[in-house]
Amino acid sequence: MNIKLQCPIRSLVALIISSIFSGFIGWWIGIYMSRPDISYYAHINQPAKISIDNSHKVLKSWHKGRRNLRMANTYSSSVYISNTGYHAYKGDDFSHTKEPLRIETDSPMELFAIDDKKSPETAISIKGDQGIYYIEFDFLNYGKSIHFVFTHQKPLKYLHVKGSGIDLPYIKEKTPLRIWIYHNFFLMIFILFIIGILLDRGIVWLIDYRTSKFDKDYYQLLQLLAVEKNKKTKHEIINKIGTLLKKHVEENAKK
Repeated sequence: MNIKLQCPIRSLVALIISSIFSGFIGWWIGIYMSRPDISYYAHINQPAKISIDNSHKVLKSWHKGRRNLRMANTYSSSVYISNTGYHAYKGDDFSHTKEPLRIETDSPMELFAIDDKKSPETAISIKGDQGIYYIEFDFLNYGKSIHFVFTHQKPLKYLHVKGSGIDLPYIKEKTPLRIWIYHNFFLMIFILFIIGILLDRGIVWLIDYRTSKFDKDYYQLLQLLAVEKNKKTKHEIINKIGTLLKKHVEENAKK
């Protein structure tokens, strides 16, 4: 019979899941420790419309996959630059290098707005044209980000953030989810831990759910027999196993 394998399978499943999620957590710690100090994300070529509301320009963008959208003569592109490193960076860390912090694209753009809600404590400005735009700021704290919104008359082929600074060898493009994970390291560890527990409990519950009452009772008696030292009690357990097997055979014969 394969009944004796039920409990070892549960233990093996728990061990495998724990090993997998321990590996995930270790992998994530490694990724986090080697993360880039400055990351960016670009969302380009959104069909847009500019309107005037109380003397203020209002930019409304649509998703480019929207159905029945007329061919736009204005597009918007957003650039998010985020500090995912260990400490704050000064603007001087970039401005005194050969590779200043800048945005490069294949076509001229016009700066529409700088959204500094996630970094209100620093002054930010941008200058340049013809596809190269230099960024200046006082400092950028850990976990803070800057959001630039541009408008342009034709779709862009590319939009990249480049530059290097003191103790900052490179700037990497990352997805919004990846940047969020960098900013929420301990929350991500907690989420992985909870997922591991739920998955482990769920699989163990599924194994128990698909195990018949006979299998459970039979294996429970075998466990008691294995640890029992009293001969009289052992004999009683053996009798119970015999009765259980006889009843199980009779039930199967009726089916």
